[in-house]
Amino acid sequence: MSLNLNLNNLLWLSIFIVLTIGETTTNYLHLEINGNIRLLVNLFLILIFLLKFFLGSIEKSTLIIFSFQIVLISYGFILSNVYGGEKYFNGPEIGYLIYSTIFLFAILEVKDTNISMMGYIFLVIFISIITGGLQFNPMPELDLVMIEGEYRDYSQGVTGLYGAFALFLYSDILKKFSIIKIVLFLLCAVISILGAARGDFIAVGLVLFAISFMRSPLKTIAFSISLLILILSFIDFNELTQTLLLIERFSQLGGGNLGMRDYYWGNSLDLIVNSSNTIFGNGFNYFQIFHDYDYGGYPHNILLEMIITFGITGFLIASLSVIGFFANLKKISDKKVIFLMLIYLILMKSGNLFNFFALPVLLYFANDAVKLIISFFKNLGENNYFLENARN
Repeated sequence: MSLNLNLNNLLWLSIFIVLTIGETTTNYLHLEINGNIRLLVNLFLILIFLLKFFLGSIEKSTLIIFSFQIVLISYGFILSNVYGGEKYFNGPEIGYLIYSTIFLFAILEVKDTNISMMGYIFLVIFISIITGGLQFNPMPELDLVMIEGEYRDYSQGVTGLYGAFALFLYSDILKKFSIIKIVLFLLCAVISILGAARGDFIAVGLVLFAISFMRSPLKTIAFSISLLILILSFIDFNELTQTLLLIERFSQLGGGNLGMRDYYWGNSLDLIVNSSNTIFGNGFNYFQIFHDYDYGGYPHNILLEMIITFGITGFLIASLSVIGFFANLKKISDKKVIFLMLIYLILMKSGNLFNFFALPVLLYFANDAVKLIISFFKNLGENNYFLENARN
């Protein structure tokens, strides 16, 4: 039992690092160091994965869902070859298949992910500082120059991952007060803001609200209203727009700048309604083929993309995942659930099915929904049985 628990925790931590370390990248030197770290952790991940398979115990439900994802991805590849989506395949698809299935395996097997992330958080911040990606002058600043003359003004990875770190720390602080974790929480929150990715920041804020609300609903609502009033009363948004990129990018929403997402969503619905293959699915990348977009012109909503790609099967998984998402609110103090909920919300506005997290997150929540529905009808049947006996 102890061996299995340790293997599960190590598997979760190693796959988490492999799939997220690259999101912290700020410049070229940072990219090289992160690549070396990923390589080392990859070797450790393979070892842990093999030990888990041969020495640990594996739940039967995990093997079923694990196998289902492999079959589903294979089906998507077949449809892509039939309907033209293979045009955009460029090599990494096998890596996607491997890592996404390992991630699914890890999140299904690990039951208690409240292991400390402090070491990883400190490592990420330390590397960012020594590579010059994170600077203090005296306030924190990000240097997002990848190569000479190529500058990114925002980073979804930085906003999302540092936001996840802040959520982990916030959850820990609610359980046990810690000055170090409070300072680290504030630093991660600031870095997440500096990443300036609007949608990812909103997702972080929603999960933060959910964590607080599930712990103390009335206090959370009262605090949120008070904070909103203070911000609207005392913050000069015109001045803040000039100094904080995230606020400037939010101000662009007033002009209808949704980064083409409204067009992608409309086009997705148009495809679902008008495609002759909607029932059985069209395969990966068919959206781009149908609308003559380049590879980056995917639907930007994982639920719509599931339906386009897998048809009625995708619709069922997408629908069940919504139920499972809300059902997991009662477990939102768990770091795994926090991260999966954050990813799920981010996938509502960006990220396609060739995202290492996409299918695993959808299947995880869909699986929880199936368990909930089965439990509901089982309890309903038992109640009816007792009622019948009582009448007799």
